[in-house]
Amino acid sequence: MEIYWTLKAQDDLQRIYRFALQYSRQHADGVLERLVTASAGLTAHPAIGIPQIRYEPREVRKVLFDDYEIHYEVKDNDIFILDLWHTKEER
Repeated sequence: MEIYWTLKAQDDLQRIYRFALQYSRQHADGVLERLVTASAGLTAHPAIGIPQIRYEPREVRKVLFDDYEIHYEVKDNDIFILDLWHTKEER
């Protein structure tokens, strides 16, 4: 099982990283590393997230890591990270 980041999710990572940089580069690097590592862990348990019916018939789930919400799609033997954001962001 492979993890793929959509362009939207890559943009989200960049936005989160830029925001975290205001505290320090070390902090921003740590946030980015935790998000990427946590997302990679989905390969072991892809059904761990809560199904999101608004995307049906696609199999899209959401999972929380630290203070971040990640939406991902399980498709065949792959996981596509669709988007992510800090839970305090207005969405």
